[in-house]
Amino acid sequence: LHNARRITIDRNTCFHFNEGLITSNSTADATRMTDWTVTNNIFAHPRLSGGSAGGGGFGQTVNVLFYHNTAWDAVFGCGRGEMKTQATVTVKNNLMDSAFTSQFDCTLTQSNNKTTSTSADFAASASDDFHLAAASSAIDAGATGLGVIVDRANTARDALPDQGAYEF
Repeated sequence: LHNARRITIDRNTCFHFNEGLITSNSTADATRMTDWTVTNNIFAHPRLSGGSAGGGGFGQTVNVLFYHNTAWDAVFGCGRGEMKTQATVTVKNNLMDSAFTSQFDCTLTQSNNKTTSTSADFAASASDDFHLAAASSAIDAGATGLGVIVDRANTARDALPDQGAYEF
């Protein structure tokens, strides 16, 4: 997408992919790639791994909100090091098996993410069922006030929202 502003990516599934979600602003104009909201998505089992490959990244995109996503065996990051535009990414209430990383030229704010998830957090991750298991520590562990009122299955998020794409 070129000059992509005010984009919402909500309730998608990305399995067995090369790059799940990649954005980049190829110019010094910080207004070209702004205001992306990425919520309630599942990214799992990429074919590539390491670096920014295998999950996704936000190159020089300004004001990205990455909330309530589930990333399994996928790597996410921000910044590209081309010194054109400073990426700004806020990462909250996600359920991931590795931390969101910041490279060059990225202001990354993270809170209320579980970045050490295991298969025990999910109903059946081996068969790509990423609903929360009853014993998951992600239940009721999310922050409130993010404006994400439903989950991936259109179930209302309660007063103590869960981390990840699904509310238990």
